[in-house]
Amino acid sequence: MPFNKHARIEIENQNDKAYFQCFYIDYKLYQNPLSEDTLYFHAHWRREHPTNGWAPPEIQTNSLETQVPNLDGRNNYVILETHGAGQYIDYNHSVAHFQGTWWGESDDMIFIDDDTWSPSMHVTGGEDYFFQRWVMQKNAYPFCDITIHEEDVTNY
Repeated sequence: MPFNKHARIEIENQNDKAYFQCFYIDYKLYQNPLSEDTLYFHAHWRREHPTNGWAPPEIQTNSLETQVPNLDGRNNYVILETHGAGQYIDYNHSVAHFQGTWWGESDDMIFIDDDTWSPSMHVTGGEDYFFQRWVMQKNAYPFCDITIHEEDVTNY
């Protein structure tokens, strides 16, 4: 993973108690500059707790209120926000849903450059992004999988 000028690693303890950690970080210095067309890797951690979403928390997944379409992307959970040329590879998505209903009936919206409505990519069903249909299945594929499958949600 090449770095052009610098690298930054941030570790944050979000616990109330202090703890000790030790790291080994290996790197290699190059004598010559990297070529102009060298690709660089960027990783980002993002968490929202709780996630507010577009609807009040008392609304359940399959109620009539949730059938209102989201036609502007407002209040969506943002996975990536960036500018400039590059390649989007993927993301890791973890959900702890405490209502006991299905969290996945959301739309994947990818707005590219100056998209307003509609986005360049728009797919229904949060689980569809991971090659899943009709709730998450206990399976794995070469390019996607379910790393933790706690239980099947009833009534789906």
